[in-house]
Amino acid sequence: MDTLERLLAIEPQLSQMSQTFLENCSALKSTVSDLPSDTSALEAVTCRIRSRLDSIKEIERTLAESHAVLKGLVNLSSKIVPIQRMPPEVLSYVFTHTIPEYCAFESPDQWSHPLVVITSVCTRWRQIAIQNSSLWIHVDFTSGLRSDNLICDFNLPGLFLERSGDKLVHVHFGPPELNVVQAFDRMFRILAPYVHRISSLNFPSDSTVELVGCVFEACSGYASSPALTSLLIGSIEPKDRRDDTYIGIGWPTDFLCGLTSLQFGGLGWEGSKIHQGELFSILSGSPALKVLELRSTMIMSDYLDHPMIDLPELQYLNLRKTDEGVLLLILPKLACTRKDLHFEFNYAEGLESVPVITAFMARTHIGALGLWFDPDCHHSWSRRRNFLQDCSILEQYFLALDGLRVLILELNRAYARRILDGLIVTVEEAVRPRLPGLNALVCLEAALNLQSATRMKSYFDVSSLRTIDFPEYRAEEGVSEEDENLIDRLLEEIPCNEDERKFNFDDMEGGWNDFIRDVLMENIASHG
Repeated sequence: MDTLERLLAIEPQLSQMSQTFLENCSALKSTVSDLPSDTSALEAVTCRIRSRLDSIKEIERTLAESHAVLKGLVNLSSKIVPIQRMPPEVLSYVFTHTIPEYCAFESPDQWSHPLVVITSVCTRWRQIAIQNSSLWIHVDFTSGLRSDNLICDFNLPGLFLERSGDKLVHVHFGPPELNVVQAFDRMFRILAPYVHRISSLNFPSDSTVELVGCVFEACSGYASSPALTSLLIGSIEPKDRRDDTYIGIGWPTDFLCGLTSLQFGGLGWEGSKIHQGELFSILSGSPALKVLELRSTMIMSDYLDHPMIDLPELQYLNLRKTDEGVLLLILPKLACTRKDLHFEFNYAEGLESVPVITAFMARTHIGALGLWFDPDCHHSWSRRRNFLQDCSILEQYFLALDGLRVLILELNRAYARRILDGLIVTVEEAVRPRLPGLNALVCLEAALNLQSATRMKSYFDVSSLRTIDFPEYRAEEGVSEEDENLIDRLLEEIPCNEDERKFNFDDMEGGWNDFIRDVLMENIASHG
C-alpha cells in the first residue's frame, strides 16, 4: 500500500474522531446553557468552549477538502503508468525524440551519444532500442581518437550500421580530425557492405581528398544506387601533387545518379577537380533533382557540345561565388521547367555572361532571386547618380524576371545606397515599375542614410511589396544619432518577417534544406 492509500485509509478515522469531539462539545454547550444566568463564574468558560467549537468546525471543513484532494491524487496515480510498464512501441517512440534532426556528434566522446546511454540503462531498454532499426539510421564517422594507438575508433559507426537492419542510412563524416590516413582502409571495410543502403553522404568543410576518395572508392563498385538521394561536400582542402599521399578523386558518376540534392562547395582545386562531363553525367541521371548548389566550385571544361539537361523538379539553384566561366558552362545546358525556382548567383557583367544569364532567366520561371555583388569588380558604382538607370546589365536582368516575387540583395558594400535608390526610382519615374509582381524584398546588411530609408518607406507604400527585411542593417558613416533614430522608426513601419533562418546564407551543411522546405518555397507557393 503506497503513501496516498495509507493516508486515505486513516483520514476517515480522524474525521470520526472530530465528529465525536464536536458532539461532546455540543453537549457541554447545552449543559452550560442551562446553568443559572447569574453564574458569572462560568461565563468565561462558555466563551472558551464556543471558540473551541468554531475551531473544530474549521478543522472539519479542512479535513473535507483534504479528503477530496487525496482522493483525486489516488485516482490520478492509478492512471499514470510507470515507465517500466510502458508498452515497447511507446517506449521506442520516446527514444526517437532523443535523436537530433541533424545528427552530428558535438562531444569528442562518441560513447556519450544518447542512444548509447539509453542502451546502458537496463536490459529492457537495451532490447527495445536495438530492435528498432529506425533509431540507428544516422551514422557518424567522427573523430573519436583512441588514446592508446591514435587510430580512429570506428566501433560505434559500425555498430550503428549493423543495427540499422534494412533501413536506409544517412552517413556523416566528422571534423577534419578524422583525417588520419591510416584509418581510411578500415573505414572502407566497414562502409563497403552497406553502400547499397546509403541515403545521404555528408562531408564537412575542409574534408581531405583522401577521405572523399576513400568513400567514393567504396561506392564505385556499384553501377548505381537506388537509395542515395543526397550528396553534400562542404569543401575539400587543396592538395599538393608533390605530396606522397596525393590522390585525385575518382567520381563514381553512375553511383551518384538519382540524386534529389547535390551540394558542392570549394571544389576545383588540386585533387578535387570535377570535369564538365562528370558533372553533366550526374545531373542527367538525376531528373528528380530539387537542390543544386555549386558554390565556389570550379568545373573543368571538356570543350564538348553536351545535350540539354532537363531538371523538371529543381527548386533551388545556387551558383554563388562561382567563376563566370562556370556560368557559361552550366546555364546554357539547364532546362528548369518547375515554377518558382530560387536562383542565386554573383552579379556578372562579362560580354559573354550577360546574354547567357538573361536567356536562362527568360526561359525559366524564377520566383526568388539572390543577387550578390563582388566589390572588387564594381568599385566605380558608388560614383553613379542612379545605379539601375545607368546599369543596362541589371536592367536586362530585371526585365527578364516578370514572375519574380522574392528579391534578395547583398548590400553590404559602398554602393548599397545607389542600388536601393535606383530600385526606388523605377517606381517613381518609370512608365511601369520593374518587377511588378515583387512582394518580398530582403536587403542583407544594408547601409542606409535617412534619405534612403525615407524613400524605401515610400517604395513600400506604392509597390505591391508585402514585406521588406533589413537583417543586420546599419546607418552609413557620418549619420547623426537623431537620424539613426528616425531611420529605425521608419523601418519599424514596414512589415518584416522575423524568421532568422531565412538569412542563414552561409550555412551549407545544416540550414539550406530547412530554409527551402519551411520558409521560402512555402511562402512563394502561398502567394501564388
